[in-house]
Amino acid sequence: MKNNNYEEFDLVKYSIYTDKLKLGEKVQVILIADLHNYLINKRKALLLANAIKDRKPHHIVIAGDIIQGRKWENKKVLSSISNFLNNLSEVAPVFIIRGNHDLVGINNKRNDYFKSLEVKNKVYALDNDLVTYDNFDIVGFNPSKEIYDLGLQQHGLAHDRFIKEFMNKGIKLKKSKNITEFVGHSPYLFAKSENGIGLDDLKYVDTIYTGHMHNGYYRSSTTKNKPDKYLDYGYVERSYSFNKYGKLCSFNPLFFSKTDLCRGVIYIDDNSNKRILQLRNNHFYIYDNKWDNIDEKDARKLIKDNNYHPMVITGGIRKFFGFNLPNDKPEITEITYEGK
Repeated sequence: MKNNNYEEFDLVKYSIYTDKLKLGEKVQVILIADLHNYLINKRKALLLANAIKDRKPHHIVIAGDIIQGRKWENKKVLSSISNFLNNLSEVAPVFIIRGNHDLVGINNKRNDYFKSLEVKNKVYALDNDLVTYDNFDIVGFNPSKEIYDLGLQQHGLAHDRFIKEFMNKGIKLKKSKNITEFVGHSPYLFAKSENGIGLDDLKYVDTIYTGHMHNGYYRSSTTKNKPDKYLDYGYVERSYSFNKYGKLCSFNPLFFSKTDLCRGVIYIDDNSNKRILQLRNNHFYIYDNKWDNIDEKDARKLIKDNNYHPMVITGGIRKFFGFNLPNDKPEITEITYEGK
């Protein structure tokens, strides 16, 4: 096949600095999410697999919503997904979790379908599991559907419930020499709590991987110079809006508008209120009680010198809620860990 595997995809690259690798050492991870039955098309599935394999990653992470609705119960669809995952695993192990659409109408049988995707030492269908691979600890957590539903209304309350649910599962995280990656689906769940409940054991996580946001909620022309107006505590864009009567609405009519603000990296400082936002176009913003632009060189120095924890938000297809939008281009997010 000609080297044209990227024509149908957005390839976005980020570098994350860590003292858990030797100076100059680099390890590359690929992240994708929100394919929503995209892989039913054999041609698209093959192109996506080949594009990812071309990068020769250390491992591959899929952060939920790979299938949608009752397609989980379609054996032909499951076979297509299995073929895609096995194809990927020829180059590197694959770690996959479920998203909110994978949980719709979930039952024990569907959970069995999800686990059936697993291939020992190649494909890991993480259902509240921690797997160690080389010098990485990879955690995959699937919260309850009720938490996702709550997240559409009040981020902080969803966050609190999410943390409690995670702690009750008994997945014990601690300071590790390994790079700890937490694979979630919705960045809402990591938004700052309205009730003062922190991240607890998640403070030991080096990087959080999420999707869910697709191409965004607000037009980039509106938000480019005023991220403080639309960001929820500096972590994610608000998924909700208010109508002309002041009533909270869970669905935003600008859902399909393209924006960079919800596809990028949020760097979180555990020791202060500061946060740094890196957009896909390498524009940087810093938050210290208010949002300001910051030069890329200065931002990277702060991130590198102060051990900011990154949350990577990858984009998905624009085919959603039954709409088939033009220029469907899933994002392939390449994260390169660099020793500092």
